[in-house]
Amino acid sequence: MPSSFVTPLRYEPVIGKSRGGRQVYRITAPFVYDIGTLGSGVSVEVEAGFETDFASVPRLADDWFGLNPTGRHSKAVVIHDKLYSDPMLSAIIAELIFVEERAPLKVCGINMGKLYDKAKPRFAADLIMLEASGVLGVDLFTRHIHFLGVRIGGFKAFQSAQVKAFGAQSLKGDKYV
Repeated sequence: MPSSFVTPLRYEPVIGKSRGGRQVYRITAPFVYDIGTLGSGVSVEVEAGFETDFASVPRLADDWFGLNPTGRHSKAVVIHDKLYSDPMLSAIIAELIFVEERAPLKVCGINMGKLYDKAKPRFAADLIMLEASGVLGVDLFTRHIHFLGVRIGGFKAFQSAQVKAFGAQSLKGDKYV
């Protein structure tokens, strides 16, 4: 069985809190996504209390393409937001996907782990969102617009989380980017 959302996504709005003009939501129960195959042992778990604005792509992309922040792709976006907020988790998962090949992350039928021999945490997070969107049945055009949006506009957000987690030293080299 391919990658799978193991638990349902449950969330509530955080009253009076917004980020970049978007409503912020709180995850109310643990939310898990298995990468590669169901039960692969490589999972992203979003803990209860995690906050998201359901927006992994810049607002301009949402406006241009009429994307609904809490639309069909919302589960994939929450997983992506978690990976961007936790660069160490992204690094561990990238290592398992690209170096150890323990989770066959397939995008458009291609096992991405076989294409790279270096762990690339930000790229892994973006690919996981792309793959998860496919699992959710998001059409090819929309999921690739999201993917391009995070590839183009996500560097600063990932870098900011990196500095927060590891300090300015983390920006030397590209170990976690």
